Amino acid sequence: WSPLTIEIPLCRRLDALNSSIVWENYSNNSSNRNSSTFGTPIAIYEREAHLQVMGRVVCVATGHIELYSNECLEAIEGKNIGIGQLFRYLGVLPSFSLLAVGRVAATESSEWEKLDMEFKSQSQDTTSAVTVENGQIRSSLWRQYELSCPQLRCRFTERFRPDFLEL
Repeated sequence: WSPLTIEIPLCRRLDALNSSIVWENYSNNSSNRNSSTFGTPIAIYEREAHLQVMGRVVCVATGHIELYSNECLEAIEGKNIGIGQLFRYLGVLPSFSLLAVGRVAATESSEWEKLDMEFKSQSQDTTSAVTVENGQIRSSLWRQYELSCPQLRCRFTERFRPDFLEL
C-alpha cells in the first residue's frame, strides 16, 4: 500500500454572479441541488486535483464549489483550510448524491498518457498509464457526485486511470 498524495494544479475563485450559469447546468430535479434551496453564493471556486499513488496520477478530480457562509469563506481564504477539510472544520456531515457514473471512451484515454509524460519528466518512472489488452485500450471509470450542507455545496467529477486498481 502506498500513501496517497494530492496535487492541486488549479484552484481559483470565480465571479459568483457570472458563475451561477455553470451551476444551473449541473442541476436536475432533485431538491437538494435546486438553487433556491441555497440562495446566492458569496464565493465560487473551481478546482482540479490530481490524486497520486507511487508518483502516478490515479484520479483527476475537477470540482465546482459554492460557499454560502462567511465562516466558510474565512476558513478557506483566511485560515488556509482546504476544500476537502472544510466539512470537518464546520463539524457537519454533508449530504452525498451520486449523480452519474460511467466509462471514458477508449479514444479519450490519451489524457492519461499526457499526465504520465508530465510525471515521467519529473521522475525515473518509465511505465505507461494506458493499458492495452488484446489490442484494445481499456476504458477509464468516472463518477460525478455532490456534497452539500447549508453552508456550501460541491460538485465533483472524478476520472480514474484504466489501471488504478492494479497500482
